Amino acid sequence: SKVGGQHIARHFNFNITTIYRLQRRYNTTQSTDDLPRSGRPRVTTPRQDRHITRQDLRDPFLPASQTARATVGRHNQPISRDTVIRRLHSANLRCCRPARHPVLRPRHRQARLQWAQGHRNWRHFRLHKCQTDATGQASSVSSTNGEKIQMNRSRPQEITCKASEWHPT
Repeated sequence: SKVGGQHIARHFNFNITTIYRLQRRYNTTQSTDDLPRSGRPRVTTPRQDRHITRQDLRDPFLPASQTARATVGRHNQPISRDTVIRRLHSANLRCCRPARHPVLRPRHRQARLQWAQGHRNWRHFRLHKCQTDATGQASSVSSTNGEKIQMNRSRPQEITCKASEWHPT
């Protein structure tokens, strides 16, 4: 006796259209296996993608490489940093890249603090007029209150002045 699609769907707790689709596939290909698809299969499942997104929302400064090390893909495959970046981009998120800069030692911090404390009032200083030498390069700069500041010729973007010439307002 033949068993109907509705009975099978109810028995396996599937939707009836799933059963009809499987029947049609079996009638055309003599198999219910999925046909091969183009492209490489994804390393992560949708659930893992949501986990990566949640992890980034919890800690937005977490580097992608660290998220990748903490997440295992399908079949216990490790996932790459680029995979994490792609999953975050698809969720309209941007991962944080770790800053690469020299390590600040305590003496560097002390020097920076001293410089900042000594130049607290520089916001009142305005450059007014620039004098050039025969080659057309800037040689000195005048401020709004008439003080002259000598420029470093090897690095014209750096302005240096003598302590006697500088009087913060």
